[in-house]
Amino acid sequence: MVAKFWLTPVGLAKNRGFSVVELNKIARIVEENQAELLEKWYEFFGKPQG
Repeated sequence: MVAKFWLTPVGLAKNRGFSVVELNKIARIVEENQAELLEKWYEFFGKPQG
């Protein structure tokens, strides 16, 4: 199973195999941790220019 979420704004990009209930739980976790996820993303990949 795979799910891809956008971080800004938080939203489902792709789902393969998760139920709606599972996706709602995952989305809530992503929303609750959005700031930390973005911080770690930018640390690894760098902030976008512009």
